[in-house]
Amino acid sequence: MDRRDMRGRTYRKRSRRGLEERVGLLEERVERLEAAVRLKERVGADERSCCDDLIGCLDDCVTDVRQLRQRVRDVRS
Repeated sequence: MDRRDMRGRTYRKRSRRGLEERVGLLEERVERLEAAVRLKERVGADERSCCDDLIGCLDDCVTDVRQLRQRVRDVRS
């Protein structure tokens, strides 16, 4: 994300994380995405699963939208 200084020039904010830490975060993200792809392949494209990118896989499947929203609120707070 670009930022502007007092003169109007754009610059990028430097990351304070080290290279190893950034690579670790990227590897974790790739693993999560690969797990989601494997789950979709296993379940099938037409069927629904209880997994969502926001909250992860639930141990007990919740089909009620209100209960699911309540869980998301609880996790975020």
